Amino acid sequence: MCAAGGLEMMWNTDLRVCADTAWFQLAEPRRGLFPGGGSTVQSVRQLTWCHAMEVVLLAERISAERAYEMGLVNRVVPRDRVLAEARQLAETICLNGPLAVRACKRSAKESTFLPLKEALANEMSYSASVFMSEDAKEGIKAFKEKRAPVWRGR
Repeated sequence: MCAAGGLEMMWNTDLRVCADTAWFQLAEPRRGLFPGGGSTVQSVRQLTWCHAMEVVLLAERISAERAYEMGLVNRVVPRDRVLAEARQLAETICLNGPLAVRACKRSAKESTFLPLKEALANEMSYSASVFMSEDAKEGIKAFKEKRAPVWRGR
């Protein structure tokens, strides 16, 4: 179950894994309350308009399957596999260059609030700094040598 404030906290996560038995609900409107924890803002930024309005205005329980269809969660797995799946996602991220991952996340987050032209310029700035890093050189070298890279975060 992920309801009310729990759902509002979930908007602040990058990747979401849930059990196939999970359900989600923005319950406040059902109680005559306004969901003041970010749902009216974050839902329209993270979902399509119609899906956001389904969450916010209907205030109904949303099954795990429906949450996946709407893009509210990334993975739906059996309950006993939730932690393992979340760890697998984290481990997959850790295979990537840490500077590149950090820059990708920052660029994506910052671009949400910038006009397209500024967002693209911001992206190029991150691209240039990562491209000049030791990690970028190591990534290319490891690819050529058909081996796993050894990241140094520099």
